[in-house]
Amino acid sequence: MSSAMITSVEIMLQRWKSYEGKEIEMYEEFRLLTSDVISRTAFGNDYERGQNIFEMLVRLVELVSDNIYKLRFPGISKFFKTDYQIELDIIDSKARNNIIEMIKEKERKMMTGKEDNSGSDFLGLLLKAHHDADDSQRISINTIIDECKTFYFAGQETTNSLVQTMYLGSEFTYITVSKAKLFEMV
Repeated sequence: MSSAMITSVEIMLQRWKSYEGKEIEMYEEFRLLTSDVISRTAFGNDYERGQNIFEMLVRLVELVSDNIYKLRFPGISKFFKTDYQIELDIIDSKARNNIIEMIKEKERKMMTGKEDNSGSDFLGLLLKAHHDADDSQRISINTIIDECKTFYFAGQETTNSLVQTMYLGSEFTYITVSKAKLFEMV
């Protein structure tokens, strides 16, 4: 797991070399880093593979939060869907299909033995639970999809916040400049 994290950090540092002398948008860089680390460690693939899933989940959250207080009439929404509901259904379907593809690819790798540590990542453990011989311990494919969505989105957001806080906390100059700006405003 640590080797996957190191690989992700090395990729980020290589990208930073191209920014030499330019300003770096740290929020975006840390978002990319945490997304890549989660994709590599939890699902066994790199950020490019998980990028679409991340973007779709972020868009789903945006749509829901933008429309959470809109008035809806039960029963009518089955027959007359708003643009928001149509977009929500489309994005959710695409995210689900991408996750299903990722699951099928992982299962193929596990069955053919191409995956070295197939059961050591999050998705591998979920697939082992899905194929468990004991019916009471078995989980459904829908549960796997929901767990992947949760892990992708919640894991990325919390890890991103943690990395930013740790970085800013370790940089004394940022702290002093922030304090000075705060006192100027007050």
